[in-house]
Amino acid sequence: MGTRTSPVTELLRADTEGVLLPLVDAALPCGPTEVDPGTAGRMVRPYAWLVEHVGPDGLRLTGSGYLPPASVAAAAEEFGLRHTWTGSFAREETALPVLVLRESAQQLGLLRRRAGVLRRSVPAARALGDPVALWHLVAEGLPLRSPGEDGGRAGLLLLLAVAAGSDSPYRDVAAGLSALGGSGGTSVTARAAADLCAATAWVLTWTGAIRGNDLLGTLRPTPDGTLLARAALGHLA
Repeated sequence: MGTRTSPVTELLRADTEGVLLPLVDAALPCGPTEVDPGTAGRMVRPYAWLVEHVGPDGLRLTGSGYLPPASVAAAAEEFGLRHTWTGSFAREETALPVLVLRESAQQLGLLRRRAGVLRRSVPAARALGDPVALWHLVAEGLPLRSPGEDGGRAGLLLLLAVAAGSDSPYRDVAAGLSALGGSGGTSVTARAAADLCAATAWVLTWTGAIRGNDLLGTLRPTPDGTLLARAALGHLA
């Protein structure tokens, strides 16, 4: 059997111009990552709440596969979303932050959907009450792949940028994707890069790993976010 090559090594091999090397050097090494329970609990609170909300017997979804309106309203109240996000929270279809929280929890392997019922995964159920364990489950699940993303590279580049403490994570993702071939040989813009790594970015946003507005030039990784991104990269090694 051959030796598994890490995704970061594969990126570097594909980058024939060496554009990514400074970013990788700043993000790595990713040795053992320790997080204290207080930090872990604060970061995974949205996912812990959702896993708790689903309950031991599961939560029946609507006929279209969305969270029921009462759950959407509960999430909006729990996280003060009506004060920070414009739009309706009457249904999950119109409540983007709740929608991506639930979808990312499924992609991270914290929740499973079966026969129209949303259920806790076994690892997530075991991690309830242990924020450090749940934090590591989130880290292990990253990066997530967004629709249209080429080989999951955009999410991985975002993790590298956050782990490196980048001043402009989406710009670094765009530069990395451009170095890896761009889009049909053309350069990738920061806006396009943001769309391509959106699934991973939403997890980082919900956990407080990144804050600010990239369009205003204020998006930055937080110290806690750098820790989470390095843990995620460490799991990929």
